[in-house]
Amino acid sequence: VDEDTYLLGQREVAEAFDAFQGPLCFFGHTHLPGCWELDEASHALRWIGMEPEVWMPLRPGCRYLANPGSVGQPRDRDNRASFMTCDMRRKRIRLHRLDYDWDAEAKAILAAKPDFARTTAEVRGLLEKQFPDREDISIDDMIARIKQAVGKKGKLPCTLIVLDEVQQYIGERAERSKAVQDV
Repeated sequence: VDEDTYLLGQREVAEAFDAFQGPLCFFGHTHLPGCWELDEASHALRWIGMEPEVWMPLRPGCRYLANPGSVGQPRDRDNRASFMTCDMRRKRIRLHRLDYDWDAEAKAILAAKPDFARTTAEVRGLLEKQFPDREDISIDDMIARIKQAVGKKGKLPCTLIVLDEVQQYIGERAERSKAVQDV
């Protein structure tokens, strides 16, 4: 399994489950907090969006891939930092959210790269602009853009850039994941 693969679609998630033993594995990269649950008896696979500060039980007969989210640059439009705690004795996990110090981040960016922006407010605006709301584009429009990008005489121009945008677009919405897989 490629450690840089985004675990968003069921195919990638199934491959990740095959790559580890045990009931629980944490992963990142997508900046989307929640977890995948695999029911080993029925082979049913589902995404579970987690509510902050609520313990989620790890069910017997199931395995989990859990994503604690991110500290900065969230993809779920919640600007707070997210992380998880795990209690294997009681077989449960919990998502936590904390306010994120955007001003400190902006000041650090300006200290490292003074020409990035003029003010801390402009830094935040530029960072937020990189990740517009996923609702800005319809499924039909997104599929058309994917076909446009990858349908050039069998070649795959800009595929890596497109796929990064696709993972942001899909988010937790199963119908979007299915539509993209069908391309």
